[in-house]
Amino acid sequence: MQYRQSLLSLAVITIGALAAGPSALADTMYQVTVNTTSQTGNYGYIDFQLNPSGGGSQAVDAQVLNFMSDGVLNPADPLDGTIGEATGVLPGTIMLINSESTNEYTEGMTFGTTATFELDLYGPAISMPNGQGGGSFYLDFFDTNGNPLLTTSSTGYALELDILGSGSVSVAYQSPDVTLSTPVATPEPSSLALLSGGLAILGLFRGRQRVSELFRSAR
Repeated sequence: MQYRQSLLSLAVITIGALAAGPSALADTMYQVTVNTTSQTGNYGYIDFQLNPSGGGSQAVDAQVLNFMSDGVLNPADPLDGTIGEATGVLPGTIMLINSESTNEYTEGMTFGTTATFELDLYGPAISMPNGQGGGSFYLDFFDTNGNPLLTTSSTGYALELDILGSGSVSVAYQSPDVTLSTPVATPEPSSLALLSGGLAILGLFRGRQRVSELFRSAR
């Protein structure tokens, strides 16, 4: 009896640590959908930025994944390019790191009716926040004259997400043309291992309990 109680206690502690541990979250994921119907057939640019705050920021990375659009990207546009720590090419994965004052990716495109992508924000500013924050992620669109599109904000951005000192992400601005899903928390590998261990212990406990019941019923 005491052995079984110890096993159960250990399992509960393990799962509780997974749920309450300060480093349980490694990523913050969003699904972003942009209604570009008002610009259908027009040529312009899509732009991603991940920049630190003016007073310095803790490290954070951003990945733009699974980009899709019924518009047409133009990888040969002379204004296409990157600034700072930005790599990749649409429709592939874009990686942005907030290590420089400006980290930016720009690509020309003829707009269709919609554009969608997944945004993955991760790094110490989210998983192990120290109060500094991680700066901001920006999405913006502009025409061939540099005028902002798909926004009502004076900043010109269609979407601004701020990584706060607590490790949470705040929506500072969201255009009416942008739909942002509820962020999905992704456990760290170490947390997944804790969960697996806890479940295994619970399985062992249930198995031993079942065997004991069978022996008792056979007597």
